[in-house]
Amino acid sequence: MPKRVHVMMTGHHHLFQVLNYREDLPAQITIGHGGDYLNSGRSSDPAGMVVNGMTVDSGLNEVGQFGYALIEPAKGTWVVTNYDIDGRPRHHCGLKNRKVSCIKG
Repeated sequence: MPKRVHVMMTGHHHLFQVLNYREDLPAQITIGHGGDYLNSGRSSDPAGMVVNGMTVDSGLNEVGQFGYALIEPAKGTWVVTNYDIDGRPRHHCGLKNRKVSCIKG
């Protein structure tokens, strides 16, 4: 993946997920918690998970929660806010140096 790629944005139908990889890859954000409960019971911490041979260093799995996300520019970068179905923010995630960090609320 070229160095100029800072984040991979993906969609799905059953979770909100943030993945930072151990390998030299950009972070991955999956926005897809508007569909169903297929991943209920999965850990909220994806560290150690292997995706297509790449190991997750840190991140967040938000499962069993319907909602939506908003992506907004912020001081030369981007912030992704994860909202629940009632419009309450659950996580604010900021991108820096190809990594994403999230804080609750």
